[in-house]
Amino acid sequence: MKRVCLLVSACLILGAVACGKKGPILIGVVGDLESEQHGGDSGFRNGVFLGIEAVNDRGGIDGRPLQALTGNDQGDPDTVARVDEKLVASGAVALLGHNTSATTAAALPVIARHRILLMGPEATSSEFAGKKDFFVRDEVREQAFADALAEYAVKTMKLSSVGALIDAKNRPFTKPFFEAFQKKMKALGSEAEPLYLYEVLDTVEAGRQVDAFLSRGGQAVLLVTNGADTRNLAQMVRRVRDDVPLLGTPWAIPPAVGMGGAVPPEDLVLPLTWDPDSRSPAYLEFKKTYEQRFSHPVDYHAVHAYEAVQILAKGLEEAGGKAERLPQAIAKTAQFEGLQGPIQIDPYGDAERTIYISRVVGGRLHRVWPPAK
Repeated sequence: MKRVCLLVSACLILGAVACGKKGPILIGVVGDLESEQHGGDSGFRNGVFLGIEAVNDRGGIDGRPLQALTGNDQGDPDTVARVDEKLVASGAVALLGHNTSATTAAALPVIARHRILLMGPEATSSEFAGKKDFFVRDEVREQAFADALAEYAVKTMKLSSVGALIDAKNRPFTKPFFEAFQKKMKALGSEAEPLYLYEVLDTVEAGRQVDAFLSRGGQAVLLVTNGADTRNLAQMVRRVRDDVPLLGTPWAIPPAVGMGGAVPPEDLVLPLTWDPDSRSPAYLEFKKTYEQRFSHPVDYHAVHAYEAVQILAKGLEEAGGKAERLPQAIAKTAQFEGLQGPIQIDPYGDAERTIYISRVVGGRLHRVWPPAK
């Protein structure tokens, strides 16, 4: 891990030297850079690296290169303020990252105090929506994901009864996601109920609740959990009954899907704003570069991190490199071209983009909705 971080830092510095004689614009890149539990790690880091490289290859921001300062929040909200404060003190003009809604929530007081923008590539909580502040994201709200998943579950999978296992540690995401899913299911004439809410996972107790739910006619299980817990709970559910349909969230996707055992459960169905089967030329070029550079498949985290850097760079161009003008500059630009299609950012820093439903088949994600044309 340390050798990879040193390599990335060295490459970014070399990029800065090649880009021109003006001083670099420092970006604080922060997330859970060591643990795979929260879904960030290598894909997030590598996507940022390629994003910064692409900006600097175009000449940087008014001749000034972007340069990354990294901080590891360990996926722990209690660590966030210390890490972010250090990045700001080191001269970062903006922060990019935090891999969960819980760590993002912990960062909001810091960015408000320093009036510095946080660009979030993955946080989805509606708690951050509709506010004129210093937080901007290129991911949609959890309600949009929940609505799309519920609609697919009812209309395509023909499910009428879903029980949920919910990780309470990331409550800013998991609570509103389940509530939105439950509300949409009800509107479609079906039901969703919480089976097990936890902060410390007990698979035995979770298994009891799942068994009881299935015994009274329940049809499927929704896992509102991180990647590691999703895999563990899916194994437990399949021990109870091996043909139970499994639904998940974007949080279930570990880095480098299909590598090193970090594979979501087979047949897991989940909503993403990444189409793993996309034929977009921009995406295919990025995919080719990524897989040649890092020798493993591109993932959801890499795509979002790369796009977040491009949005941030456009904002910096519009703002003349001035940190205090970034939120207004991004809002003014409004529409950005992502690797697979447009990303709309509203005046409150909230994103709208296409949602796809994917299924895990043979350890790989494949789009199942909308159907291929």
